[in-house]
Amino acid sequence: MADFQEYVEYESEVKPCVSSKSKVATGLLAIFLGNWGVDQFYLGKVGGGIASICITLGVMLMAFPVGIAVGILTLLTGGLAALLAVPIGIVVGLAAWVWPVIRAIQAFTGKAKDANGNPILN
Repeated sequence: MADFQEYVEYESEVKPCVSSKSKVATGLLAIFLGNWGVDQFYLGKVGGGIASICITLGVMLMAFPVGIAVGILTLLTGGLAALLAVPIGIVVGLAAWVWPVIRAIQAFTGKAKDANGNPILN
């Protein structure tokens, strides 16, 4: 009798891994609460959420002494230093909103991924 091995073939359907998170919810969270990392926590990216909080607090802590310095200079120079307040405010504001806006764009275009690396497509 001939020895033989029985091979069993299983039909497996390969399904792409897609996140169950919503890209609309992720994008809206990034726009409105992205500075505080809420969109990152929603996606399960705790490290990214904590980094967002640290960046926001850092920008706020940096803006406070700059605002006081501009106020003091305004008093000392008779209003000339007030002209510095607008560009400084713009730079600080942009610094705080760059990453949340980028993350919102990524979410709305389907380029964002959850903590497991799965794309957010729905």
